[in-house]
Amino acid sequence: MDAWDNGSIVPQDSLRAAQMEGISRRMIGIARSMSKLPTYRRKFRQVVKELITHASDKQDIPRCGSIKSTSSCEQV
Repeated sequence: MDAWDNGSIVPQDSLRAAQMEGISRRMIGIARSMSKLPTYRRKFRQVVKELITHASDKQDIPRCGSIKSTSSCEQV
């Protein structure tokens, strides 16, 4: 509980302090796991990549490794 440097009052009851510390750790864990969820941008890129793959499979166009390099893909 030494990390309470934002001016708040540290609970005197050790049980209450431990409960609050546990809750804060869980909240940090939840926030970290939420950042791993797919964002709109990642989902959009995934959809675009799948569309490019589907279109290239239909037209027998060689695929490139990334979305950005699709326009510069060369046939060898």
